[in-house]
Amino acid sequence: MDFARKGLAGASKAWNCPVFGSVVFFYREIPPRWPSGVYWNQGNKSVQSWKYKNNPVKTEAEFEITIREGAASVRIYDIN
Repeated sequence: MDFARKGLAGASKAWNCPVFGSVVFFYREIPPRWPSGVYWNQGNKSVQSWKYKNNPVKTEAEFEITIREGAASVRIYDIN
């Protein structure tokens, strides 16, 4: 959550636009609630108090693609 809160939410707040990131996990499950897209809609609130429930970016679809290294998770987002 620190990456989403301090990195993505902070960048979205500063730039006033949706922000997306990616990450590579080796031999580890991807946390299901981990957002790779964040849009700041909390006004002047501190990013330190940001929670997943504050994120209006919702996963619309998700699927996995099998690759040589294992699997790639693909998430499609709706930012409305």
